[in-house]
Amino acid sequence: MPDIEVVLVSAGIIDALQLQAARGQQRRWGRTLIQAVVDLGFVAEEELFAKLAEVAGVEYVRIGSRHVPPEALRRVPARLVHRRRVFPLELEDGRRGPLVVAMEDPRDLTVVDEITFAAATPVRAVLASATDLDQAIARHYGAAAPPGRTAGHRTR
Repeated sequence: MPDIEVVLVSAGIIDALQLQAARGQQRRWGRTLIQAVVDLGFVAEEELFAKLAEVAGVEYVRIGSRHVPPEALRRVPARLVHRRRVFPLELEDGRRGPLVVAMEDPRDLTVVDEITFAAATPVRAVLASATDLDQAIARHYGAAAPPGRTAGHRTR
């Protein structure tokens, strides 16, 4: 994906002054630039992600409260889902795949390869917002384990 700042300004999503304000918000609160642009109300999250997907040549999905088949959820271990902030949506073509996986950067081949290996099926990555991913992960996989703990084990 081209530099996000260039995309935001050249696509007319925000202007140079709004970009400066978003950078300040990003530095001050440790947010991503995308989160800062949305938090400041410069553009609606869905509109922003639709435009980013168009520029990157990937599909944008809104997860919302859609039904996700249990078979898709079982394909990706919870630990990987939480660590990589990805969410399996469905298996296309029945149980053979590919597995459609929502993520913040569907062009991150390292993450796609990791999911492909864990799921033992080809993956088709699609773009989703961080907010949507976090809500879907919490709803279907629960909260991530606190630092220093793993499922069923305590560290001292």
